[in-house]
Amino acid sequence: MDASAFLLGQDGRVLSDDWFVFYGQKQSPDGSVIFQENGAGSDREVITADLGRLSPAVQRIVFVLTINEALERRLNFGMMRDVYIRLLAGNTQEEIVSFALGEYYENVTSMTIGELYRHNGQWKFNPVGNGVNKDLAGQCAIYGVQISG
Repeated sequence: MDASAFLLGQDGRVLSDDWFVFYGQKQSPDGSVIFQENGAGSDREVITADLGRLSPAVQRIVFVLTINEALERRLNFGMMRDVYIRLLAGNTQEEIVSFALGEYYENVTSMTIGELYRHNGQWKFNPVGNGVNKDLAGQCAIYGVQISG
């Protein structure tokens, strides 16, 4: 399973392909969002976001989980357990909020698990849990990332 972050503008699309952070592109252009493998403890992958450094053009950060080669290998979220997203305070690493998925569906191969969004100048978090039967390329298409291939 792989974590990704889509940094979106006002129109709900990435500012450009560089604003998609994942295992193949580990940092946003402004250096504010960074992907790390092998996180501490039970966190397999970690995406850090320094909201103070984030470009003001970014209005929303969407966090997505995808299953590598799910469609080819017939894998789905019904086979997963203990999937969660949690936000930690950068300076103390204290858990601010945690959202664990309660349902695991066999027709889901990728899932939007949460989003940070600007509201009246403040950052808010929304747990989402919206699963679809799409791979990483399918999620990229939703948010406007152009896949070369």
